[in-house]
Amino acid sequence: MSKVNLFWMRRDLRLEDNHALFNALSAGLPVRILFIFDSDILNRLEAKEDTRVTFIIKRLEELNHLLKKYASSIHIFHGKVEAVFEQLLSQWAVHTLFFNKDYEPYTRTRDQKVVALCHARGIQAISSKDHVLFEEHEILKKDHTPYTVYTPYSRQWKAAYQLLSLPSYPSELLLHRLDTSSSPLAQNLHAQIGFRASQRVAPPTELPDPELLLQYEKRRDFPAEEGTSRLGTTLRFGLISIRQLLLHAAKYSETFLGELIWREFFIQILFHFPHVENEAFKPAYSAIPWR
Repeated sequence: MSKVNLFWMRRDLRLEDNHALFNALSAGLPVRILFIFDSDILNRLEAKEDTRVTFIIKRLEELNHLLKKYASSIHIFHGKVEAVFEQLLSQWAVHTLFFNKDYEPYTRTRDQKVVALCHARGIQAISSKDHVLFEEHEILKKDHTPYTVYTPYSRQWKAAYQLLSLPSYPSELLLHRLDTSSSPLAQNLHAQIGFRASQRVAPPTELPDPELLLQYEKRRDFPAEEGTSRLGTTLRFGLISIRQLLLHAAKYSETFLGELIWREFFIQILFHFPHVENEAFKPAYSAIPWR
């Protein structure tokens, strides 16, 4: 059985400027793409007609259509992530697992278990920074503790950004190095993972129109106008490279750039203070009887 490198696709549903995919494709072995519908996450969703699930499935279908050009496809599984990896690592000759880092409490714990599973089998596991420009230990106060107030964090972020030569990872140029084993997308995938297709309109999946960003500061606070980017879901699942979006924002809208810095601020808050996922940041506020 020929060895392959494995790229575990998660919140990075794109083939271009994808850091971990680029690293995998640059490592010298054919690359097999894996996506797992994590049952521990899906089981928390009460509505079985979930727009996010439909969004992901549609995107996987689009990516698999693009991958036909390279006689490749995404290998899609559903179940507990550790159990899926146990099965696959016993069936496939994997040299190295590549994936982009996640910063939420559950996924960090899950990923640590997968990495330990790989190491126990003599398989390397390499993570990459892709979801943010600056991660948890790169923008810190002078005493090396994390910021808990946005304004000084944003000043430090902007200062670091000015000194940065923005990296790019042209994974789209290396797709000919993908493994050519095919895994046809399952028919009626919604039903197979216990969901129904949502009929809601999907958010945009491309960079915002320059005119929208030029008018962003004036129009974003008026619900009756199409003044916001509507990119929250798209960014969460990584259909757009944060690096490309930051370049675009810096060119057209300082205010929109500030929104992206807010995003990175809250991601590092979640990393350093994981209790905020389910509790108030300050314990004293937990006693407030919210309606």
